[in-house]
Amino acid sequence: MKHRLFSIFSISLLLSGLLAGSAVTAIPASAEGTSGDYTYEVDSETLKGYLTGYTGKDTEIVLPEELDGTVIAGISADTFYNCDTLEKITIPASITAIGESAFFDCDNLKEFVVAEENETYYAQDGVLFRKKDHCLMAYPPALPATSYTVPDGVQELYYAAFGKCTNLQEIQLPDGLQYIDDWVFAYDTFSSISIPDSVVEICDYAFAYCENVTEWTLPAELTYIGNAAFANCTGMTEVVLPTGLATIGQAAFAGTGLQEITIPASVEEIGYSAFGYQADMTTTVKNFTIYGESGSAAQKYATDSDEEYSYQNSFSFVTVQNADVVRGGRSEEDLSSTQQVGEDDDSNVVITEEKKKGFNSKYLLLGISGVVLVIGAVLVLSGLRTGKQLKEKTTAKSSHQKDDQTEEQS
Repeated sequence: MKHRLFSIFSISLLLSGLLAGSAVTAIPASAEGTSGDYTYEVDSETLKGYLTGYTGKDTEIVLPEELDGTVIAGISADTFYNCDTLEKITIPASITAIGESAFFDCDNLKEFVVAEENETYYAQDGVLFRKKDHCLMAYPPALPATSYTVPDGVQELYYAAFGKCTNLQEIQLPDGLQYIDDWVFAYDTFSSISIPDSVVEICDYAFAYCENVTEWTLPAELTYIGNAAFANCTGMTEVVLPTGLATIGQAAFAGTGLQEITIPASVEEIGYSAFGYQADMTTTVKNFTIYGESGSAAQKYATDSDEEYSYQNSFSFVTVQNADVVRGGRSEEDLSSTQQVGEDDDSNVVITEEKKKGFNSKYLLLGISGVVLVIGAVLVLSGLRTGKQLKEKTTAKSSHQKDDQTEEQS
């Protein structure tokens, strides 16, 4: 699983305008080259080439199977970023790996075509898929359809798969879907979405800036919510966190319309500014209230602090007999047995040395990260791209994807 908080490296990626805030590993390049409109690098171990950039202005392209005598086996992350003239891309049989957000911001892209001989990918109705797990890789943002049903059997939505697909007003997700990767629905304009109960991970920025959705139902099997997963979803005024949820990332619900939250006892980790903060991650929501069990991560979050980075949470905390059962609604019986912890109660403001242990590592660079959300949004919206780094040729999201990497590169 890709369980991580913002780090120095992920912050630098956002500052350079990259969309996926994950760890990056460049392929061990023994050579770099330019051939026509393409740039590429060569893996020194396999001697196979990977496209890294495209400078052409064509509306339709067939990707090369070979450049300068080197077999082209993959497309690196962000290779076609902001190639806004492209309308149709044909992927040859030689391509066995496609990196994160490889086609993001191709605003006029209408169709993917994949060679029948390709053993790794296929296209269906112009949409790009990976064969082995029917992972939906990329939906062309310029398709005129206003609704789309993800086919049964799809288990994963790849990085930025539906990002900025502003024509879509309705998306149907299948039962059995498990992973929603980084930036999948970011900036989309649909007004409602039903997330199936089978989803276990919603990763970084997955629904960020989906401002039109007002009703949110999180899946029953969900265990992980990534950094800024629902950031700036201003229409979210209430949400129920499912029993079994373990991790809530930094700024996960920053900038929403939430005024209170009930956090189940199953939650073990809550990132800085996850709740009770505006989108800038520094301004708190007035009178924000947290409900949870005594001694839980919820109670600790209500008063989390760190002197080195000068932050102090001081949210109202209300103890609930059974936060797992309550799950966002508080019955009269529960409330009658709760304890309101306010500023006059020492248990709400005293942070012991034991509680402080580990905070520095968990909340590294909090003094800087408060601007990350805003900077990332500005750079994406303005189309700036100050640097391009080569990421994993294959998915590195979770243990099931690590196995894919070896197979796809072989």
